[in-house]
Amino acid sequence: MTKNLKSLICCILALLFVSGTVIAVFADSNNAVKTAEVASVSVTEEDSSADEEVTYRLGDVNFDGKITAADARLALRFAAKLDKPTAEQFIVANVIVNEKIEANDARLILRVSAKLAKEADFGVAA
Repeated sequence: MTKNLKSLICCILALLFVSGTVIAVFADSNNAVKTAEVASVSVTEEDSSADEEVTYRLGDVNFDGKITAADARLALRFAAKLDKPTAEQFIVANVIVNEKIEANDARLILRVSAKLAKEADFGVAA
């Protein structure tokens, strides 16, 4: 695939991703690009009492206990300044650990949710 085509695909995916539609991109053995729409998941966050010990998992931005494309979508919305993260969301969305949430954080969360990367990659500069 040419560099310009890859850049165009990345831009289109980023726009769709920010708008709320998640698209998975696959390349077959002939380098033909195939896309599949993945349903996005909406999850609400529950408040915890002050007496409970709360633990957070890097990459689980919506605190549902799983790292999914919905977490990556939320991190990308934070990176694009479309939403403002809570203090806890900032900590778990900043998986590259560089004191800011960027598209690379969302990218790594999405790769982990698709099992293309491991959670051990969190905290490592990209």
